[in-house]
Amino acid sequence: MKSLSDLLKIKNELQAEIKMRDVKENARIVVAMGTCGIEAGARDVLLALVDVKAKLGADVTITQSGYIEKTGVEPVVEVTFVDGKKVRYGNVSVNDAKDIITSTVNNKVVDKLVVESK
Repeated sequence: MKSLSDLLKIKNELQAEIKMRDVKENARIVVAMGTCGIEAGARDVLLALVDVKAKLGADVTITQSGYIEKTGVEPVVEVTFVDGKKVRYGNVSVNDAKDIITSTVNNKVVDKLVVESK
């Protein structure tokens, strides 16, 4: 059996981990990594977004998915804001990464890239 101090240490570590899960992020950014997206450069866009996020210390989550229904405008990036608003960007390039991250953090949209908004 562990000592009381060992158990308290484990409890505190687990509580800190649970609190980290409860933190709300500004937004979620998803890069469509279906076959067409990858062929159009989605991997480079994903890497650029992750790089800009790290450099700016932006409070966003960046993930990837398979196909997102917007054929012909790949690479596609979908942003979901905390308030539930969604926007899809099309024909995204590596050069758009900074605009997407900074706009997202400020709860704004990059109008020139929008292909769908909900």
